[in-house]
Amino acid sequence: MPDWDSPQEEAINRLSFVKLIHAMAGVYLWEFVTSLHFEWSFISGKKKFTWPMIFYFSGRYCALCCIVTVLVALDSVSEVNCQALYTAVAVFTQLTIGFASINLALRAYVSFDSISPVIGCVAF
Repeated sequence: MPDWDSPQEEAINRLSFVKLIHAMAGVYLWEFVTSLHFEWSFISGKKKFTWPMIFYFSGRYCALCCIVTVLVALDSVSEVNCQALYTAVAVFTQLTIGFASINLALRAYVSFDSISPVIGCVAF
């Protein structure tokens, strides 16, 4: 059984955590870049901008800001204001969760809006 409080084990765990976060950030950034054509279709006018897209784009950019601030927190070599940095991470994380919840609620509303009340009563 490893000694979880030893400096060697903590260094191994920290390195594993940093590598995992960088890998996940790479996956998210790849997804972000490969789906920029969707945003460009709104900017160029090919698709009509509707109000639910506000929550989608807000969540998308809050998640990007969260990833960037986490990477800054992990990779900074000079002294930084940790309180401000971790407050920013917490705020962006909570905003991302909130916007994702709104997107899910809007999808559920649209999905169940087309079901007639009779079918809904039979399902229960």
